[in-house]
Amino acid sequence: MNLAEFEDLYIRSLDAPLHAKEKELLENELKHNSDLAEALTHHNAVRNLLYRKEPATFGPYFAAKVIHKIQQAGSVIDQQIFTFFKKFQLAAIGIIMALIVVNIIFTDEPTIPSILGLDTAVTTDEEIVSINFLETLTDNL
Repeated sequence: MNLAEFEDLYIRSLDAPLHAKEKELLENELKHNSDLAEALTHHNAVRNLLYRKEPATFGPYFAAKVIHKIQQAGSVIDQQIFTFFKKFQLAAIGIIMALIVVNIIFTDEPTIPSILGLDTAVTTDEEIVSINFLETLTDNL
């Protein structure tokens, strides 16, 4: 039996019942050729999927589960950020304390505003020189 005859026999077996001789011939051919048997089993599975009457579903409460995951995504990211910075909080406090101690050592007068750098007046109103940009521009032309 050649391949075309075998395929024809197999396709007829899917649509209509075969005679006893044809059925025996088909079974013998499938026993001798395991590759064809595997391909035909796969073909049967696909065909059965196409003939299903009920619709395919993702299971009960699928939409609710997806919405819950999306809503929880923000809190999961927040938790990950919190745990990341929790590891370094002791080191950050140590660095801040070291900077404050260095600032205390190098200040002229150890007051709270000067230690924290709050009184940073560099110039007074008398030292500010006003610049007339139009006059400077015309003088340089």
